[in-house]
Amino acid sequence: MNPYLDLKGEFTDENTFVGMTRIEFSLYPYVEYEIPDTFQWDLTITELIPMWGQQDSTLMLSGEWNFSTKITRQEIDTKTVEVNQYGPDGQGVSSVTVTPYEVRVAYSFSEAAAEQGAVPAGYTVLLDADGKYIPDKIGMFSPEGLNLSEITVCISKRPAYTK
Repeated sequence: MNPYLDLKGEFTDENTFVGMTRIEFSLYPYVEYEIPDTFQWDLTITELIPMWGQQDSTLMLSGEWNFSTKITRQEIDTKTVEVNQYGPDGQGVSSVTVTPYEVRVAYSFSEAAAEQGAVPAGYTVLLDADGKYIPDKIGMFSPEGLNLSEITVCISKRPAYTK
C-alpha cells in the first residue's frame, strides 16, 4: 500500500533500533480500502532512510525486517479541549486531544494576527500539571508519565542572532 512509513526512534546499541510509527487508516492511501475491525498486519521493511536533509549515507540501512501483529479496532476514551490561545506573534495552540495512547496538539496561527502581518517568531513549550517539560516536537506524544490534568502552553521569543 504505502512504501513509506515515518518511523520515530533511536538505536539503543549497534544492533537494536527501538521505534514506532503511526498509521492513520482514515487517510490516503488506506482510506481507499475497507479496513476490517480485526486483521493480521504483516510488515516488511527493506530500507531505512534518514530524515530529509540528512545527507550522511552511513545512516541508510538496507536489509529485510519482518513484523507481524494482530490489529483490533478499539473505541477509546478521547477528550478534546479547545484551547485557542495565541502569543503576540500569532502562533499558539487551537486544541489538544488526549487518548490513552497519545496526545495530539493542534498548533496553529491566529488569523487575526496574520491579517495584521504578524510572523511566527517564537518557540512553543508545553508543561504538564506538575511543571514537567513535555518533549513534544511534532504535535504528538505519549501521555505516559505525565500529569495531563492541565497543560501549560508557553510561547517564548526566538533569541536574536548576531554575527
